[in-house]
Amino acid sequence: MKKTLRNSLIKLVTPFILLVVLCFQYTDAGDGYLSTALLKLLPILWLILCLKVNNINIINNSKHYYNYYYTKRIGWALVASLAGDLCLVWPENYWCLTSGILCFSVGHLYYIWALGFEPMGLQIFLSYFLPLIVANAIVLSFSLKGPLLILVLVYTLLIMTMLWRSLVLYQHNRLHRHRHQSNHLMASCVLTGALLFTLSDACLSLELFQAPDLLTPRNYRLIVLTTYYLAQLLFTVSTLLVSQSGNGGGGGSGSGGLVVSTYPNRVIPRLFNKNKNKKY
Repeated sequence: MKKTLRNSLIKLVTPFILLVVLCFQYTDAGDGYLSTALLKLLPILWLILCLKVNNINIINNSKHYYNYYYTKRIGWALVASLAGDLCLVWPENYWCLTSGILCFSVGHLYYIWALGFEPMGLQIFLSYFLPLIVANAIVLSFSLKGPLLILVLVYTLLIMTMLWRSLVLYQHNRLHRHRHQSNHLMASCVLTGALLFTLSDACLSLELFQAPDLLTPRNYRLIVLTTYYLAQLLFTVSTLLVSQSGNGGGGGSGSGGLVVSTYPNRVIPRLFNKNKNKKY
């Protein structure tokens, strides 16, 4: 199994790195918007293709059936992010900017759906994330007004929720890492990806709204794209770790989340899972 996982990671990561390097080389050259957009989309397109192949393999193995839903939701999050990437090639255009934020908001909804809400971990949200959301809203209110401010605040709430769910998932699986090492690795990838995604969006917010002169556009682009691509790669790697572990994942119809159960060697959906005994 370890050899299979290693081969899968090599097949996923190697072309991805080459596409990212190609993207950076081209965007530094500044040869044109349309070509820049196409090259910017290639790394995410590759991840979507890999997820599609991984989903087919999961479907062909009934033991991994629940993993299908986790992988599918991560895949739709990548599709929404792909649309957001295309829109944000032209951030100076108001409609492209707002459309990009909406697309990424949909992507974060899919990430949240994949991660689920059990265990809840409400105390973590109230203690750490709610103050961050309020502080960010106060800061943004000085530089944004009107509908754009509301849209950015909603987006901030979504990405903070995604980060919160990834932290709860990591803490929960860490308690069971002696029995479910692969699940702990998966949760570590998800949490690291969520942190990098948040850092990428924070830098993008500085560039677009708050401190555009703090760094050069090239340095901003380097930080934003590097953290963004790494985040999406880690989310994709998490689907490989779940499927290769032989555990269930991401929830059946009407369910969500990856939670270690009391049964050995299973990660099962437990949020509102009224159809868990349903025969597919």
